[in-house]
Amino acid sequence: MTKLDEFNEFDRGIILLHRKSVSEDTPQAILVKVKQIRNAIADEKAGKEDPIEKEFTLECYDEAIRKLSDLSVADYQLWLRQNKDLEGFEF
Repeated sequence: MTKLDEFNEFDRGIILLHRKSVSEDTPQAILVKVKQIRNAIADEKAGKEDPIEKEFTLECYDEAIRKLSDLSVADYQLWLRQNKDLEGFEF
């Protein structure tokens, strides 16, 4: 089970960014969206983006996916209450 104190600023940014684009505000729904975005980033052709930055972004998404996979709805609601001041955070 993921502990709430395991979430770092990158996890928070990814979750807060993608929770706005899902129909159901649950860890499972956000997990599906985060996996889709992670796969889209991984499939992007090499171009303008720095490969090191891309790898770091993918690692952040992988870590958020791992943590979201174990997060219960109750813990997620608690986490949201604890991070309500971060709603305007842009990743």
